[in-house]
Amino acid sequence: MGALATLLARAKTPDIKAGFLDSCYGDLDRGAGQTFTTWTGLPGIFYPGIKMAAQRLFSFDISQSSPEKVFAQLGNLKVFLIHG
Repeated sequence: MGALATLLARAKTPDIKAGFLDSCYGDLDRGAGQTFTTWTGLPGIFYPGIKMAAQRLFSFDISQSSPEKVFAQLGNLKVFLIHG
């Protein structure tokens, strides 16, 4: 989540000139959906409802937690991405 926080901060302020991102996921919603059953033991059919509940209860829109989408807003920011 730190890598995403760095990307989101950079998208809002030009003061950050470069980023070093470690183990950044591509899209939290897609990743959580793919591993939901493994993490929770619940059938995948419950994922959309839990996602909606989190959005309503915590004002957290998981679809906004996507580094893939934020990269488009970064302009010419230099990024060093490590994954694996």
